[in-house]
Amino acid sequence: MKLKDAFRYKSVIGEWIQEMLTFDHASQYKTTELHLKQSVVPSEKDETIDVSTSSRTGFNTVQAFDFIRLLLQEYAAVSQAIDASMAMNAAGYKSTLDTARQMRLIGQTFRQLASLEETESRSMGTGAYISAAGASQYLYPIVTKKTPILDPKVAAEAAKKLMDQADERSAEIDRILLDVEVNFEPAFSVNDSCYTAAISAGIFD
Repeated sequence: MKLKDAFRYKSVIGEWIQEMLTFDHASQYKTTELHLKQSVVPSEKDETIDVSTSSRTGFNTVQAFDFIRLLLQEYAAVSQAIDASMAMNAAGYKSTLDTARQMRLIGQTFRQLASLEETESRSMGTGAYISAAGASQYLYPIVTKKTPILDPKVAAEAAKKLMDQADERSAEIDRILLDVEVNFEPAFSVNDSCYTAAISAGIFD
């Protein structure tokens, strides 16, 4: 299978495991009611009724327990196969991915700097002076001006360059994902539901 498909398969298996881990409290027990009718009416027979609650996932705890362990084995196996393939064919994948992420993160910050504009606001200040008549206070206008320290055009150009470089690296990542083979045979289909996969694995009697 291709590396991209292997990553997708691993992700689906992980989602199924999380789904299986959502045990309902009531579904963790087998609950029975013993109706002691004979103790009141000798001609009646006592009756045992199973009132256990089904899990919202459709699995009881034993089935979920068994399937989780099976899924974990599959998760570990595909992870090892991916690692082996990456080591042989895609050594630069992680560094390329990390670099592309950093470039996009920094590029987004630079875009914010590029959107900054010069602003001006006015307020009033209070002053005091002393004259022959005595001390007096007066009001005067204050003009507050904010000017971006970094030229927005420079920031915009840097942001575009980083985003373009990140796109180039993303294209390289896509090529690796589509070209590199992973030596692994999946036990399930990513298009199956967790319940359907459990049936195919023989979890249900």
